[in-house]
Amino acid sequence: MRPFLSAAFTGLLLTLSFPSVGHFLFAWIALVPLLIVLGDVNSKIAFCLGLFAGVVHFAGTIYWIPGVMANFGGLPVFMAWCVHLLFVLFLGSFIAVFAVLINGLVKRFGQIGLMFAPAVWVTMELGRIHLFTGFPWLLLGYSQVPFLLIAQAASVVGVLGISMLVVAVNGTISYSLVERGNA
Repeated sequence: MRPFLSAAFTGLLLTLSFPSVGHFLFAWIALVPLLIVLGDVNSKIAFCLGLFAGVVHFAGTIYWIPGVMANFGGLPVFMAWCVHLLFVLFLGSFIAVFAVLINGLVKRFGQIGLMFAPAVWVTMELGRIHLFTGFPWLLLGYSQVPFLLIAQAASVVGVLGISMLVVAVNGTISYSLVERGNA
């Protein structure tokens, strides 16, 4: 039960990371609950945990899309919600693949595998940007728009560089907690 609560908490923190919903500081710890449990589960559970975190996150951030599809796209409300559910599952699958890859890296390299999280996360964001016509919204780096110093750094490293920085902090915190045995 604890791993699924951790995944739900990660999804909630990711949702709360975006300015329209919460505060940008949540992003700096959002992935920690998920990352610290990934080393203790098998790859199937890791996939489910990542999918659960992704569904919570995307359901909390793109909740308005069915209304747009119904009001402006002419879809019946029931169909709009069905399409939305499929879309949330699709977007959540990127976090699920992230979780499986981190799980495999931790199994292969030990807890130091958590330090691969930034590269894996940005790879998944690139997938979201480019696969199946892409969905470049809600990249983790966008959560830092209100943080002027970090937002200005995006002019040098781009939004994916900001995502990488945020996930590097999450990975480092997770690694230190797991290594100390506090997780």
